[in-house]
Amino acid sequence: MSYYRNALCVRAYKNFKQHCVFGIICVSRLQRCASFTSTARVLQSEPSIANNTHTVFNQSEPFVNVDLWQSDRPLQRALKSMTTSAYGGELCSAQTALEQHGENAGHIDAMTWANDAEAKKPILKQFDNYGRRVDVIKYEPAYHKLMELGIRSGATSYGYNQTDAENQLNGHLVRAGLIYMQNQLEPGHCCPLVMTSACIPVSVSYCRAFMSSL
Repeated sequence: MSYYRNALCVRAYKNFKQHCVFGIICVSRLQRCASFTSTARVLQSEPSIANNTHTVFNQSEPFVNVDLWQSDRPLQRALKSMTTSAYGGELCSAQTALEQHGENAGHIDAMTWANDAEAKKPILKQFDNYGRRVDVIKYEPAYHKLMELGIRSGATSYGYNQTDAENQLNGHLVRAGLIYMQNQLEPGHCCPLVMTSACIPVSVSYCRAFMSSL
């Protein structure tokens, strides 16, 4: 009888010991959770501890609202030295076009369009919702705004809008200066602008050959 009593006591002791160990583990984990929760609340209530770690003082200001013509002395000297007497020392009417485009191309709006066009790449849509082949490329609207700015400035056609041969020669030099400033915004959209300018003499040549064959 005493043997069974001792066995029961030993088993009861083991069960008690296991429950005590389990209880200690649970209490320890609860304490950890409470400590973590209190720390998280402190960080949430004081965001300055997590965010304001240091002050940045060695970086330049944003490159916006910069006059790309007035700030580029080498470009001014190059165009002045290469253009012939028809434009004179002050480039006459071309001076206005260059100054206006230098101001517009360096404006914060144009810089923002350039960033948007770079960040949002063109999307190719090969099929419509019904499975028909369409092959359409969707561009970011900012891309079209950049192209509109370049076309309006004369970066595609300034050299062809002049009347005589000497002005046309100078006009193409001025157009090179316009596209040079336009290219500083974002080079990708300048590809179709340059191709538009390059196709004009080819198209005129083919039209003349076609008309002469009639």
